[in-house]
Amino acid sequence: MGFFDRITDGFKKSPPSALPKETPFIQEYEHVKDLLPGAMSTISQVRHRVSKRLFCVKKVKPQNEAQRKSLERELEVSFLMQHENIGKTLAWQRMQGETWVLMEWIEGSSLRMFMRDQFVTRGAKAPLLTGRDFMTVYLKAARALQFVHGKNWLHLDVKPENFLVNGLRPVAETKTDRAKDTQIFRKEVLEQAGGITVKLIDFGISVRIDEPKVGLGGSPLYVSPEVVGGAQTQSQVGPAADIWSLGATMYELASGRPPYLPQWFDNRKEHWQAIWGEYERQDPGIKRTYDQDMVKKRLSTPADMARVVYSDAIKMIIRKSLELPFNRRYTSAAALVSELEKFV
Repeated sequence: MGFFDRITDGFKKSPPSALPKETPFIQEYEHVKDLLPGAMSTISQVRHRVSKRLFCVKKVKPQNEAQRKSLERELEVSFLMQHENIGKTLAWQRMQGETWVLMEWIEGSSLRMFMRDQFVTRGAKAPLLTGRDFMTVYLKAARALQFVHGKNWLHLDVKPENFLVNGLRPVAETKTDRAKDTQIFRKEVLEQAGGITVKLIDFGISVRIDEPKVGLGGSPLYVSPEVVGGAQTQSQVGPAADIWSLGATMYELASGRPPYLPQWFDNRKEHWQAIWGEYERQDPGIKRTYDQDMVKKRLSTPADMARVVYSDAIKMIIRKSLELPFNRRYTSAAALVSELEKFV
């Protein structure tokens, strides 16, 4: 069985979910606009009829049993995750053959869209953010994982697409402000760092820390080595797997490209098709090819921090998050948070 086949196979073996109580809500809201249509789900913005506050409704229509179990698992976990750095799920109901999920409205975009806009559309070079802002994003993301792990869950799909962010200002913009007025710049940087929003979302493939680890999957550019290793290594999967994926995400934010990971030595054609598919989603204008050497040129080894244009201390944190043996990474998200708090 291939790595990407194990994703859906894992749902068949996972323990049944404790689905939260269904709470009809839609009559209290009015539709504003559709946002993200997709094959399995659509996202709409709605407004509460009384308070006039904006919210988000995700409408999901599972196509098979694996997708249904994934949705139930996501509902089970997301209702538990009430934290300032995690997107809040508020209610769900069945409607017109679909499952409608009410969530908080978060201004901004995904971290993926932010990076795509800067690196691809605008042609920006690393670093995108000041060191302080970069570490603020890292810290808030790590705090989200600390909370998830404290609830006895692993996220297992940590990647730029699954962080919603707001308040990020590229270095190019802050340099312009600094040239105008150094004192104003310093004040704005301090205020902005506190005003950055980071929210972790999407618990569709999460597992309990203490449940058997079988059939695990993830996103190929960010999944940890022990998850990729299959039955031989998946028994070792724990919080360090999420720490790896966050490290890979932050490496990309710091350098403009994902790190070169050990699973890229897998030579199966379908493996590379999946990896290149990730690149096509990141950069739709990229040449369609499954050339392994071309993909590898876009990556770099975890130990190579030359592309990370930040201080040695920041590089050390990223490098430690990307250690190949899981027991050489941070022992917990709490340990990572403690390290990051020294910088923010």
